[in-house]
Formats: sequence, structure tokens, C-alpha cells
Amino acid sequence: TIQNDAPTQNAGTVSISVFEDTLTAVAGHQSAGNPDGGAQPTFASFSSGQIAALVNAGADAPNLLIGFNSLIAGNTGLTQSEYSGGPVHNIVWSYVNANEIDGIVSGGPNDGDKAFTLVRSAGADNVLGTPDDVFTFTLLEHVDNGTGEANTTTLNLNNVFTATDTDGDVIIIDNGATVTIQNDAPLNYTPDSQLTVDIAGNVITGSLHTHPVAEAPIPLDPITSFDCST
Repeated sequence: TIQNDAPTQNAGTVSISVFEDTLTAVAGHQSAGNPDGGAQPTFASFSSGQIAALVNAGADAPNLLIGFNSLIAGNTGLTQSEYSGGPVHNIVWSYVNANEIDGIVSGGPNDGDKAFTLVRSAGADNVLGTPDDVFTFTLLEHVDNGTGEANTTTLNLNNVFTATDTDGDVIIIDNGATVTIQNDAPLNYTPDSQLTVDIAGNVITGSLHTHPVAEAPIPLDPITSFDCST
């Protein structure tokens, strides 16, 4: 009689980071982010090896196959507000297929939007569905993550990944993998430079360029006119 061995969870952790600052504008849904300079990607990847390191493989592996939990559902723990102090909407898990899990805005004007995607793709071996696969998280829309340019919120990928050993034992990885999402904040406007001569009847025209933030579909307090007198 030969008793089976199965993988177990360990206390390891792994994290990747993305930034709202370089989000693109989505008409009626969000403004473009305000880049701070340097690398501020909206996407980042886990290797299968990084996720596999959260598991004690046991005897039935040199390699674990990492996949997605098809039963993932419910709130992700992230939210999206319509405006400061306004309605708040949950971002919920959506299992798309064996190669993609999304975070979907539930309710409000962005109802049904993908706030993020998590996609499995082939690694260096160019074969999908092997222990070499890569899992890429892409932030598509803003989330609630506090105030201040450097503030962050953490998405826990609890119960998102599975690990399967060589004889088919599956464990749902219920802790250890996270995504850190850095906030974006508004910038001051930059007025056009204008020149006029102090003669009655002369008029100058220009515009005030506001830089709202990825969190806002439009500036909350748009400047529509100004008055200048001498």
C-alpha cells in the first residue's frame, strides 16, 4: 500500500506593484492619470515559480502547475467611488476562463467595466498550461486607495490561484499573493501665458488647463471664466 502525498500551503508571500498615474482616459468613466516620472506601469507579472513558492509541493512534484480557481466569486476587497463622498461600488471577481480572471465594477455609471484583468500566458517555453506560465495583472480603471500621491491599497489574491502536483492533487492558494496599487492625485492647472496692451477695448483669451486625476471622469469644479482688470 502506497499512501499519497499532497501539496500544502506555507507562510510565504509575494507581491507586485502597479500605478494609477499612467492609466489612460476612458470617455465618461475616468480621466487620464498624472505621471510622476520614471517607471509607473499599470501592469506587472507573477511567474509560476513565484506562486508555486507559496506551496510546499510534497513528494509528487518537482514542478507544480499553477492555474486559476474557477469558483472564485464575490468582492475583491477593492471599491470604486463615483466622486469624493459619493456612492461607492464594489469590484467583484469574475472567472472568465482558465486563462483569465477579471475584477468587475458592480453598480454605478461604470457598472460592468473591467477595473483589472489577471491573465495567464505562456512563459519562456512558449507553451500555455505548463509550470512556466506567467500571470499578468493589468489595472484598467481607478480604485479607491486613499489620499496622497504615494498612498497605496492592497489587493489580496486569496483563493485566486490553484497549484496541482504531478498526480493531480489540487490546493487552492488562500493567502500570500498580493498586488499593491498606488494612488494618483490631481495637479495644479497651468494657465496659458497671454499678453495685452493696456488700451481700452483690448481683450485676451485663453484656457486654464486642469489636470484632474485618474479617479475623476471630469474635474469636479471646472473653471469656466476669469476676469482681469488694471
